[in-house]
Amino acid sequence: MKRLLIFLSLIIAINKLTGQEKHTNFINEFSISGNYTLFDDLSSIDEPGFGSGIFHVHDFSKNLALVIGLEYNLTRFSTGKKSSKYEQLIDALYSLNYISIPLMLRLSFGNKYKLFVEGGAYYENYLYASVKGTHVKHGPMAMPSVDTSKYYKIKLTKLINYGFMANLGVQVPLGGKKILIKPGFVYGLENNNISSEFDHEYKLFNRYAKLSVILKL
Repeated sequence: MKRLLIFLSLIIAINKLTGQEKHTNFINEFSISGNYTLFDDLSSIDEPGFGSGIFHVHDFSKNLALVIGLEYNLTRFSTGKKSSKYEQLIDALYSLNYISIPLMLRLSFGNKYKLFVEGGAYYENYLYASVKGTHVKHGPMAMPSVDTSKYYKIKLTKLINYGFMANLGVQVPLGGKKILIKPGFVYGLENNNISSEFDHEYKLFNRYAKLSVILKL
């Protein structure tokens, strides 16, 4: 988390050096988003997630802007079965919660209705991760038992991630406000291995498709 705060402070300092602000509010965009994991792993099943964020957009010109954000994101994936010696976790659903800081350039085309493309990098810090499933106990000295609602906190070998992101979208006027709709892709580069009583160094590259709806403030 300390690295996250240092990175955010650096971005704000860079923004102040770019020149006079063209927006009265530092926070001038708010977003909600849905995502869908795209893991390159045949043993996992991609699942939907969601997120929300606030952004500052600094206009260099009519068509070029710097976008700085602070987001909360939840991504999820599932597996069929995880086993230890005397236990099984069936229909395991993994949930990853984290804070992200994207830094992108936005190139826009048009006037009242705009098309735009965005590209850049991001840094994120994991808050916590968990797995839920049907927990089955068995063994020579224990009575069989089933628990359908047990959560397990899981450990990630690295709590930070970084990578690239790209978006393509449209900006439209709506009731005196401006709404942005943008599909995109987030490509994580760091392997955040999962460790739990049912997993031993399960590889995790957090990559997902994303659809955001943004309100300009």
